[in-house]
Amino acid sequence: MRECPVPVTRRWAGRTCSYDWPVMYRPWLLRALPRHRRIMRGGATAEAIVLESRPWGWTSGAVRPNNRLTLRVHFHDGTTTTIARVERTHYLLQDESVGSTLPMRYDPADRAYIDIDRRALLDRHARFEREADRARIEDAERRRRHPGD
Repeated sequence: MRECPVPVTRRWAGRTCSYDWPVMYRPWLLRALPRHRRIMRGGATAEAIVLESRPWGWTSGAVRPNNRLTLRVHFHDGTTTTIARVERTHYLLQDESVGSTLPMRYDPADRAYIDIDRRALLDRHARFEREADRARIEDAERRRRHPGD
């Protein structure tokens, strides 16, 4: 049995492991832990780029309930790290494609504890929706004023 490569495993699983699912796939209840909530409220922010995204676990036709992601996290001090994890597709709001960016939060004292900033992701999608709605309204108004265009 080998030591897990990421120290987060000891916090998640409480033991060493010979496979990587405790590091990558975290049950949703772990997001209810006080440390996770504290980091989401006041942790440092970072930006991650999706390097690889592929289905993980079972798939049903075109439905991909889970994605195995490889992320390169860029911290504000200029350092980077690459992490691998599994996330639920609906949790990512369709931002799991290669090249997309994800907002992250982490504990500045322990960078091994890092997670996707769901609130920032929701805010970003709401902003995009408002901009798209505004553009559709302007387009409809323009077509109404100039029906021949």
